[in-house]
Amino acid sequence: MLSIKTIKTVLAILLISVVNVSVRAQQGEAKLPDTPAGKVFGEFIKAFNTGDSATLRKFHKDHGGDENNAEQDLDAFKQTGPLKFHSVKSSNDFEIEVLVQAKNDGQWLNFYISIDDKSPYPINNIRVQQASAPGQ
Repeated sequence: MLSIKTIKTVLAILLISVVNVSVRAQQGEAKLPDTPAGKVFGEFIKAFNTGDSATLRKFHKDHGGDENNAEQDLDAFKQTGPLKFHSVKSSNDFEIEVLVQAKNDGQWLNFYISIDDKSPYPINNIRVQQASAPGQ
């Protein structure tokens, strides 16, 4: 039979292990969901962060969108610089809202994209709004 002291020690070790696993999971890199919306957003942000007109035009063309949207993207890029993905706020197969941070001024932004429900998943709507920093 185990003594009370041994049981308390084992419980303390288990509690510390659970806390360590939880903290490591929270510190892990946020990932986009494996959905059409998550994939399109990932491709968009990769193209956006190049700041390159040809890359953005190709993205829009590949997704059945208007290639001229690349010019609007470039105007936004000039203001924000590259965007750093932080976390997913909400998502489903065809919509995603994420929290990103602009490199140029450190501003936090909610970035929402909705896409068509058929491949090549053209973007139906993009909405960007100022946001509070995480934890505020």
